[in-house]
Amino acid sequence: LSGDDVKKLSSQAFFLAATHVAGVISFSAGAISFTHILKATEPVWSALILAVGFKEFLPLPVYLSLVPILGGVGLASMKELSFTWLSFFAGTISAVTSASKAILSKKVLDG
Repeated sequence: LSGDDVKKLSSQAFFLAATHVAGVISFSAGAISFTHILKATEPVWSALILAVGFKEFLPLPVYLSLVPILGGVGLASMKELSFTWLSFFAGTISAVTSASKAILSKKVLDG
């Protein structure tokens, strides 16, 4: 690997590590199922990061397909018996960093 390759991949490595660390923190602070419910919001975060951070907008049907995801996550989270804020924030950070990693990986592959 050249220094330039390492530079290109370092952001992805950071987001991969952050995804893992936040996921482990969320697992330790609450129910594992709750963390997985939160990680299901990754497509929503991907769309939001693309729109806000990169000014790349997806077709309307894609955004409409995210509504059931948000509804399902909200419905599943309402009855969570072992809810903790730490688990919520860490699980959300895990989903956001995972979405960021996926977007940056695509950007690197596309050139």
